[in-house]
This record gives sequence, structure tokens and C-alpha cells, in this order.
Amino acid sequence: MFFSTFLLLFWTIYSWTVRLNRDEIGNLRINNSWDSQRYDTLDQVKEALEKVGLESSNIIIGVDFTKSNEWTGKHCFNGRSLHHISEDSLNPYEQAISIIGKTLSTFDEDNRIPCFGFGDSKQKLLHRLLVLSLCNLHFSVQK
Repeated sequence: MFFSTFLLLFWTIYSWTVRLNRDEIGNLRINNSWDSQRYDTLDQVKEALEKVGLESSNIIIGVDFTKSNEWTGKHCFNGRSLHHISEDSLNPYEQAISIIGKTLSTFDEDNRIPCFGFGDSKQKLLHRLLVLSLCNLHFSVQK
């Protein structure tokens, strides 16, 4: 579940600068099945990203606040919402955001990952949720 959560939340909006070899200019080839490969460590993921030419990134994370997080949590998160905050452990979203931060921090240009929330019943619109600082990987609410 650790890396499947990572891949699930990797549906983030991103941009990156790619370094191309001289003879590959205009023909960046990324193995179409790269997302089905198994990585056991974050270092393996970083190495794979470097191998395909990732030099820098600007990640933006969107967090889903729809009811499906409650329904899914009933089956796979001990009956709790996937957003449930506990002092004892991280919820799946916190785990995935932490993994993305740790994995891509070496590529990030400004050392910050903006996060936005969507799908909640009160806002009905995309809204700013938090900014993840890669220096210490703590969450801080930004108003």
C-alpha cells in the first residue's frame, strides 16, 4: 500500500525540465510501463526519475475531499476517513504527500509544494489547502 498510495497521489499536476542526450533531442523515450515497475526504496524511485532525465520539478498536489474518502476508508483504513488525522500515525494522504516530498525534494526548484483541496461540500471550488515545506516536511496552513 505504501507505494500504491504514492502512485495514486502522483496524479499531481507537474512540470519538469528534462536533460536530453545529444542524439535523443526531440525523442525523449520513457518506458511506457515505468509505472508498473516495483520500487522498494525511495532512492530507487529517485534513480529512475534521474534515468529518464528529470532535472527539476515544480509539483502541485491536489487533495480529493469528496465523500469517496469516507467510503473507501471504511473498507481499507479501519473504518476511518482517509483524511482522519491521528497523533499516532499518518493517514494515506499524509503518507503520500510525505513520499512525494521526500522523493522529489532533490529536484524541486523552490523547495515548496503547493497543495490544493477540492471536492468538499462547503467550498465547491478548488481552494488553497497548505504548502508543504521540503526543508523539514512539516505541514503548514497558509491563509
